[in-house]
Amino acid sequence: MKYLHFSLLYCFLLAVTSCDKIKDNRLEKITDNTPTDTTDKYIVYPDTGFQTEKKVLVEDYTGHTCGNCPLAAQQLDQIIAAKGDRIVPLALHVGSFAEPQPADGYPDDFRTAEGTAMDVFFGISAFGLPQGMVDRTGFPAQLHITPFTGWLSKVNTRLALSPQVFLALKNEVTQSGKTLRVTVKSNFVSALTGNYKLSVLLAEDSVIASQKFYGNTPEHITDYKHKHMLRAALNSAWGESIADNPSAGSTGTLKTYVQNLATNWNKNKLYVIAFVYKADTYEVVQAEARKIN
Repeated sequence: MKYLHFSLLYCFLLAVTSCDKIKDNRLEKITDNTPTDTTDKYIVYPDTGFQTEKKVLVEDYTGHTCGNCPLAAQQLDQIIAAKGDRIVPLALHVGSFAEPQPADGYPDDFRTAEGTAMDVFFGISAFGLPQGMVDRTGFPAQLHITPFTGWLSKVNTRLALSPQVFLALKNEVTQSGKTLRVTVKSNFVSALTGNYKLSVLLAEDSVIASQKFYGNTPEHITDYKHKHMLRAALNSAWGESIADNPSAGSTGTLKTYVQNLATNWNKNKLYVIAFVYKADTYEVVQAEARKIN
């Protein structure tokens, strides 16, 4: 009799949960609610809700033939270890140090058109790599370009600020793994002046490839783990406007983006980065990151 009761209970739970919103990140639900997606269905992962604290975007401008760049990557790892998920990391492979050099054992090209555009605009690699930015503060007074030894100090300053906007992300991937759909919501918690933009990027973690590392033995590492690598921009290098002079409690425009996923990208290592910045100063006021599955 107890087995019958268990079976009836199981059927009841199955009937209920098949319609309810799934709240457990370990679970997934198949939906077919996108008219443009006629050949494949999305696996929908739950929206975990708005943030509750300020997060900081740290950009590491790097290249595989930059022998000092691994030191910057190590510093970023240490900051993440100390500050946790309040750090949103991004590595952009740019400039001459990122050019393929197959004859020397560096055949890959990890540059992107959007990363190059950012590099040229902010003048990062022109200062010599490695360099970076923390929430892009200090622009355009040449104070935005920051050596990795100065990242932690800027991070601490930024983390002490009260959050001005909260973000929520939802990622959906087709069953075939070919297409990603990202939904971004924003909620302004403070009254702000000026125009604010939203940028949405896709990064991949732990890409194994060659890297030059001065002082290491061997100097040419063939199985180096490249972290936080920019792969694509879902709404261009500079994003799009979501609010003008937002008042406290106002909601930014709800945005949805679709991105094709390259076959050589590791779907288990991909994550979406979204950040809101002030259009005239490029200062990032909030950032968020979430794995695509």
